[in-house]
Formats: sequence, C-alpha cells, structure tokens
Amino acid sequence: MSRQKNEEGFRLFKRKIAGRELFYVRILDVDGTIITTKSTGTSDERKAVKKALEILKSTPKNPLKQDPLLVDALINFWQRNSEYVKSRKLDGHILSNAYIDKTRFYIESLVKTFSSFNKLRLSQVTPRILDKWRSTVGYSSASCKGVNHALNGIRVFLRWAFFQGIIPNDPTTSFKYIAYKPKEKGALSLLEMGKIEALDWSDIRQKAALVLGFSCGLRRGEIRALKWKNVDLSKHIITVIENYTDDDGMREPKAGSSRLVPIFGKALEILNELKQTNPYGGEPDDFVFPNVVRDKPLAAITIKRGFERIMNAIGIDNTTRANRKLSFHSMRHSFVTRAREAGLSDFVVSALSGHKTTRMVNHYSHQTITAVETARGSLESAFKQES
Repeated sequence: MSRQKNEEGFRLFKRKIAGRELFYVRILDVDGTIITTKSTGTSDERKAVKKALEILKSTPKNPLKQDPLLVDALINFWQRNSEYVKSRKLDGHILSNAYIDKTRFYIESLVKTFSSFNKLRLSQVTPRILDKWRSTVGYSSASCKGVNHALNGIRVFLRWAFFQGIIPNDPTTSFKYIAYKPKEKGALSLLEMGKIEALDWSDIRQKAALVLGFSCGLRRGEIRALKWKNVDLSKHIITVIENYTDDDGMREPKAGSSRLVPIFGKALEILNELKQTNPYGGEPDDFVFPNVVRDKPLAAITIKRGFERIMNAIGIDNTTRANRKLSFHSMRHSFVTRAREAGLSDFVVSALSGHKTTRMVNHYSHQTITAVETARGSLESAFKQES
C-alpha cells in the first residue's frame, strides 16, 4: 500500500528483509523530493503509519527547497535546462542560450554582489527591498542597460514563482525599469556603401555579407543561415526563416521575425555571383555563404574579420569605427536609415527588417509580392541617390 504525499507528506511501502516483510517510509519534501527513507520496524500497517508520522514530525524539511535563498534561486532559474526554460520551449517561445547566459551574468554581477541579498530568502522579498537594490545599482557605475537586464531577470523569476504558487504575492507589480536613452547606433553613408560595392575583394562572401546587411537588413546569423531554397532570384525576394548562432545552432530569427525582403541593385548581382561560384553547385539546401564543410554555415569570425578589413579598406579605421559606433550590426541600421529616408512607413520598415514579430505567409500571395516590389522600388531609388 502507498499513501499519497499530498495527504501525509510520506509514502509507505513494503520491503522483504531476511524473509520478513517490513513497512518502510519515504519522507517527502513539498515538491515530492525524497528527503529520507527509513524502516518503521513493523509489518503492521497501523503501527507503521503511526511510526511514519513520528518520523515525519522529527524530520526537518529542506529549507533550500521550500524557501531558497533569492540569489541561488535566481541563478538556478536562469540555467539553460531550468524548468522555466523548458516550459517556454514547450510553449513555442525558445530562449536563446546567449540570452539565458547574459541574464545569469547580470544576476551574478549585479544581484549576487548586493549585500542585502546575501541571506535573503524568497519569502522575504518585498517591493521595498527590490526598490532599494534598484536605487543602489541605478546610481552605481553599472550600465543602465545591464541593470534593466538584471531587473527583468528578477521580475520574470518572481512572477513565475507567484504563478507557480511558491510565493503568495508578486512583489514586482509596481517595479519600474531604469530610464535611459540608448546610444545612437552608427550607420554608413551612401558614399561609403558605394565604396564597399565597388571594392574588388578576394573573398566574395565577406563583401556579400556587408552588402546584404545594408541592402536587405539581414542580421549576421540570418546571413549565415541563408540557403538557396530561400532565395528567389527570379522574383528578387529573400525569405528569411532561419538564424544561426554557434550557441543555439539553427533556429527561427530573433523574436520570430520571419519575413520577406526585396533584393535589388548590387545585392542581386552579388547573389548571382555567389550562386555561380558556389563550390557545391548551389543546390537548394546549400548555404548561400559556403564553408569548407558543405553542411556547416560560414564561420562568424570570417564575417567579423571581413567587416573590419573592408572598413579599413574604405578608410574607416578602428578609432573612427569606435567613435562612430560602427559594427557589423550597423549594416542593419544603415538599411533601416536608408529605408526611412526612402519614405517607407515605420510599419513597412519594421516588416522588412524584422524589428517586430511578424509571421510570414506560407506561400507568396499577390498582395505580398506587390508590397515587396513596391518597397524594392523605393529602396532602389534611395540607394541610387547621390551622396
């Protein structure tokens, strides 16, 4: 026979020892974890239950299970295989390993180091304590962006704990993020983009990565993941449905931003060149940016080094790049800047760049093709304007 944990906090079971059956008891924690297993010393069920209750009463529950230290719970929560991460995956919201690791980094560097949190248990968290932490780190040398990232990590955890019934109230309901103005990202001028397009570069892949960045708004991971089956050279359209990072491998683009983007001008020329020079024939499942191994995407470091060398080649050295806050991601910002200058609405720009979650249609519709062609015409005109 077996008693349920939600009734008594223990389970009885029989075990045969030296030809004699005795009742044993498993003492359970609140989450069902076995704390200890002991013999009741009797084969009589009624006596075994009485003994089990005595053992239960004398067995301390694990305080780290019932009411963990806040910092320990936060760090365990933001692990790649935590219960929360797994549940998000089941819901179709896959958190990237980079995001999980980054959140844990800020928890360890900004929360764990806060002395008031050293011995604070989950049940002791109050809005006042959280606001004290927010004020302290907000006026420290920590970046506002890092503080807000840690704050979000705390908020997500405490709301999850409340939803799970682990804590009776959510102490973050009135919590606010640190107000700050993000630094303006750098962008290339038309003249600089023209210089890149005119470059005679030994590695066509490196030059093509920059061109697709500022002409089509593709992220580096989207460039690495791009396959020929998602490039329609006849309709001049790229279907962005995958992103590749070394941590996560192949997955959908950031924030589910699958989308259609138009191909025009030098981007179309360079894609045709990549197709013709593809060492594997450019089959549908081949990567547009090939690696030395056919089924592996182009290495991120190849794109990074290409960006740095091409910038130097057009006269933008390290110091200038730092002052202008130019990185490979600036290619996307250049695309957005040019698209807005072309007169495209914010909605269209967001749809083309994937800055907001947009779900792509399964098949080309007439309306979709028309919208992309209209955007292509505006972009092509804007990119042809003299600097």
